[in-house]
Amino acid sequence: HVPAVEKFQRSLNLLDNILPYETHNIGVIYVGPGQEKDETAILSNRYGSLRYIEFIQGLGNLVRLPGPNEKATSYVGALTNEDGKFTYTWNDESMNLIFHIATLMPNRPEDKKFTFKKLHIGNDYVTIVYNDS
Repeated sequence: HVPAVEKFQRSLNLLDNILPYETHNIGVIYVGPGQEKDETAILSNRYGSLRYIEFIQGLGNLVRLPGPNEKATSYVGALTNEDGKFTYTWNDESMNLIFHIATLMPNRPEDKKFTFKKLHIGNDYVTIVYNDS
């Protein structure tokens, strides 16, 4: 017998929000030649070297980020198409990774300090710094 109590129903609804796998967010930043001490230059990068691109492509699968009314086809964390058009993910049967890649995120003219990019990458426990400097 299942109780028809509001508290019980809320608990059941919470179970629907628990993913059946671990999720992790990982930041990726590209440091170009001569940029090692210039945070603004680092975060403003829109692309990197050929080796950097090969590295990014090796992280996992390229996925399109969903729009505001779209459902993601794979785990993308809190990213939407406002955070860029694409990102990379990696997954197996027990874990899903989403990469917050600074070079794939848009540079917004009104965001001179790149707060928008830092919002995602700054909250990641792990950040990969690809250093070409």
